[in-house]
Amino acid sequence: MKKLDHFEVLLESGLLARLVGRRKRVVVETLVDSENPHVVVDCSSCPELLGGKLPRGALISLVAVLREFFEGMGMRIADVAVSDAQMTRVYAGVLDREQAIRLRNRILQARLDLGGKK
Repeated sequence: MKKLDHFEVLLESGLLARLVGRRKRVVVETLVDSENPHVVVDCSSCPELLGGKLPRGALISLVAVLREFFEGMGMRIADVAVSDAQMTRVYAGVLDREQAIRLRNRILQARLDLGGKK
């Protein structure tokens, strides 16, 4: 697989989180195989937000941004897999590096917090 993008998303940025050093973050990696884009969300710092294939808390907002982005490009979800603290979402379609960077910007502009508020 070819890596298109890799970035970190801060989920908790409140004063208390900064003071006690418990800022929760996820690492998002966008990969592409010969056919489809794969979005890997590493939830190592917040495994409690990943319950099976169903996200919780701030991950709900993150998955909503992914869904809106890919649906806007005419793509549909092909597969969701969860292994330990990683969720991989595979979409049916073609994604290039420019589109992956637009996805990153869209995610980083969304307000993702533990309450799931936007």
